[in-house]
Amino acid sequence: MENILDKTEALEKAGGKAELAKELFGMLLNELPKLKELVVNAYNINNRKDFWDHVHKIHGSTTYCGVPALNFSAKTLEDAIKQDKSLPEMEVELTQLNKAIDDLLKIGELELNSDWY
Repeated sequence: MENILDKTEALEKAGGKAELAKELFGMLLNELPKLKELVVNAYNINNRKDFWDHVHKIHGSTTYCGVPALNFSAKTLEDAIKQDKSLPEMEVELTQLNKAIDDLLKIGELELNSDWY
């Protein structure tokens, strides 16, 4: 899925308020580097509870920001956790989540400072 940012969706989720949509998007951008680090660390030390908590937070955060690729990747990983897959079995989903985060972070600042009206 290539749709990194969908401003129309973000605006809809924010009730048509561009400033709110940008604020929510900015909050997500600010949190993502730390959340990515927490997810990877929990995975590396085999801490399923923290792994779930951080993936779930990412998924929840993406729900209101118009970031379909990241939302899809987070949901896919969350679903894998719910299916009780072992952590090594979720490596592909984790890789996809990390790529979606990196892709969003690459365009994030530029998009945040662009016109959302």
